[in-house]
Amino acid sequence: MSGSQPSIHNDDDHHREGENPRPELNRQRGDGRAGGPLGSAAAASHLIPTYSGEGSVKTFISFVEDTAELEGWTELQMVKVARLKLQGPARRMVEWNEELRGIDCTWNRLKAALVHRFEKKISAVDALHQFRKCKQRVGETVTEFAERLQMLGAATIKRTGDQARDRWARTNLQAECLQQFLEGLAMPVQQRVMSSNPDAFEEAVEKALLEEQIEDRLKKKTMQRGIDAEEKTESGHGQQQVQRRSYQSQQYRQITCFGCGARGHLKSQCRVCFTCGKPGHYSRDCFSRNRQQNTARGQGRNENRNAPLNGNRAVPQSHGAARTRN
Repeated sequence: MSGSQPSIHNDDDHHREGENPRPELNRQRGDGRAGGPLGSAAAASHLIPTYSGEGSVKTFISFVEDTAELEGWTELQMVKVARLKLQGPARRMVEWNEELRGIDCTWNRLKAALVHRFEKKISAVDALHQFRKCKQRVGETVTEFAERLQMLGAATIKRTGDQARDRWARTNLQAECLQQFLEGLAMPVQQRVMSSNPDAFEEAVEKALLEEQIEDRLKKKTMQRGIDAEEKTESGHGQQQVQRRSYQSQQYRQITCFGCGARGHLKSQCRVCFTCGKPGHYSRDCFSRNRQQNTARGQGRNENRNAPLNGNRAVPQSHGAARTRN
């Protein structure tokens, strides 16, 4: 055998003193990559996304199987990499099941357990309803929308085993996907793709991708223009303020007050008291006015104290009553 093939060891050699009881984890290929269950599998495992129980479990399984086929993994490598990629509820399901976490677990057993636990089972009527309501979401690209639409459309097909009938169903699905894709696209890409009148679903997706790229370029140019205009406005804002202040100062120097005759302010800004006629304060703050008011209040209090009282009120007396007393 060539140097790239792993050597075969007997079971008795696995338990020799000073050797690893599982030497297949430490074997090296001829190209320098590890050839055990975690050798080349660890190098290519970044191609497989993690799975926590949310989303499509079949998509996760297809990633594992496609990567294993490209890298030439064994079934033990597929199981170990798939278990390393599990998170959350999916990880706990494997840890709590002795058959799934054991070394004797096969790929078909792990795959069946994942599908049975996390596959969303919906009826054909619900799947068709979701397919009819499929619209492009905010922030979703054309490619993501097309893939999601195809997945929803595939869920509406029920395989019967008859090749002719299944082929007809797939052909009809392509026409339905084309119609729903055009109706679900977001504006303004929808209007442009519809005007081109595509004949097939793939053609509509290609034209939508082209229009999406054009729309992204226009948005970037518009944003850049706005940023440039804002920078110019901020740079010229200080100069405008200086010019405005100098212009205002010149205008105020030419203004003449009609109250005091001085320049530099308006009559409404002139601080002249209407009570005493002196500048520098208003009538409400005038000292002379306040002094007069205080004097008038003091005289009123003195008169009230000297007036005769009968209880709390002064009683007027007639001239006849005064003569009789005398």
